[in-house]
Amino acid sequence: MNNIQPPGGGNKQSIDQTWGSGDVGLKNKSNSDISQDISNFQSQKDKKAVDIYKSEQEKIQKPAEELPAQQEIQSPQKTSLLISILKAIGIFAGVFVFVYLFLTFPAQYEKIKYWLNHLGKKDEPQTIEIPENIDNSSDLFLSTIKSALETDKPIIPESEPAKPDYSIDITDLENNHLIIPKLDKKVPIIWNSPPDEDVMMKNLQNGIVHYNGTGLPNESDSNVFMSGHSSYYWWDKGNYKTVFANLNQLDVGDEVALAYEDKVYIYRVYEKLEVKPKQVDVLDSVDRPIVSLMTCVPVGTNLRRLIVRAERIESDAKTEKPEPEPSPTVTETATPTQIEPSGLNPLDIINLLPWRW
Repeated sequence: MNNIQPPGGGNKQSIDQTWGSGDVGLKNKSNSDISQDISNFQSQKDKKAVDIYKSEQEKIQKPAEELPAQQEIQSPQKTSLLISILKAIGIFAGVFVFVYLFLTFPAQYEKIKYWLNHLGKKDEPQTIEIPENIDNSSDLFLSTIKSALETDKPIIPESEPAKPDYSIDITDLENNHLIIPKLDKKVPIIWNSPPDEDVMMKNLQNGIVHYNGTGLPNESDSNVFMSGHSSYYWWDKGNYKTVFANLNQLDVGDEVALAYEDKVYIYRVYEKLEVKPKQVDVLDSVDRPIVSLMTCVPVGTNLRRLIVRAERIESDAKTEKPEPEPSPTVTETATPTQIEPSGLNPLDIINLLPWRW
């Protein structure tokens, strides 16, 4: 067997020098001292192991401890994103409102002016007063009104000037015109406007249009259907782009008047409603003489139609009416006496209704 030689040689003295350096050598230690040294070494080793374990645990627990801090960092990022979205929505809404007000400025001005003129006044039905010196027992004609005004002009003391709530009255009415005293409006009527959008739009530059094929004022049980702009491109031609901007202010009991073929017709509002563009039954005749005024709402859009209906006020005297002619038999061909539309059919009307008012 080969002998293992400790470092420093193989004699005993070398061994003692090698293994027993210091004051106390290995040869002078007892078994108990050696055991103690081993125990101490093991304890130190265990302590290092414990330290390593703790260090590893700290590394594992450190991300969990830093999680709230990371959430605090991410939370401002989410808040910043939400603020950016809200800012974008706000900018879009602001631009939309600006463009809307810009395009509808004349109509908005009319609404503000109406509000200022009626500020502090009672909201009562506005009726049309007939001058006392005019005979109201029979049909009322423009010529009669003008003659009465020329022969009997009221004298108003200078100290007490007249302050009417509305400047438009029956004395301002002209032939082929409509007056709405509550709205302080007098507007020309273009009668029997054909169902062609280009023609209609051109006619609307000169007033309000009467739908060809609907009733006329001198007919009984007729629906005189007329329409006008509530708002339109303010740079476009025409002086009547906002004539019906305040049509929604008319209420039950308010009166309007129109003149047709030198005769005056007065109507009292009895209904106000909104309909969809496809509801063309509003043009149908009814069992009494009425006038229907239509415009688009909300102002600046063509989403819905505002319809104001007013019933004709008959004179106090009962005029004699001719006996009704017998209705034609099945074999006869009825010849209508009213003005017939040229090529008017429901499809024309449907295409006509969604105007850009």
